[in-house]
Amino acid sequence: MSHSGEFAAVAETRAGPVGVDIEHIRQIDVAALGPELCAPGESVVPACPSAFYALWTRKESVLKAAGVGLDMPMAAIRVTSWTERPRLVYYANGVRPPAQMTDMSPAAEYAGAVTVLTSARIAFHEGRGIDLLDAV
Repeated sequence: MSHSGEFAAVAETRAGPVGVDIEHIRQIDVAALGPELCAPGESVVPACPSAFYALWTRKESVLKAAGVGLDMPMAAIRVTSWTERPRLVYYANGVRPPAQMTDMSPAAEYAGAVTVLTSARIAFHEGRGIDLLDAV
């Protein structure tokens, strides 16, 4: 589970460990925080909070799925660029566990991601909580 601003995100599956993160996009000092976030070979576009939060939410969803939270530095994880399909490139010391990842955005000023640590094919569904509960 994750929440930020007006939104909350919940992810549930039986396919493997799952992590979810959602963040309200706001102006931040991308240049100052980039080194804490970026693994070797990664970068965020200066003055582009959307790029920063796309990487942040992808990485935090991995850390939550792995059960380590923010105890592991985000720079130890590499994910695809914010302009590419979300994918875990490696996790700590070059290890790449099987993972399925997707981005989500309930509104234009939000970024989010979900990661499931599995090689199984996963169908991701995003929607309003009440609508998803009515479908069950």
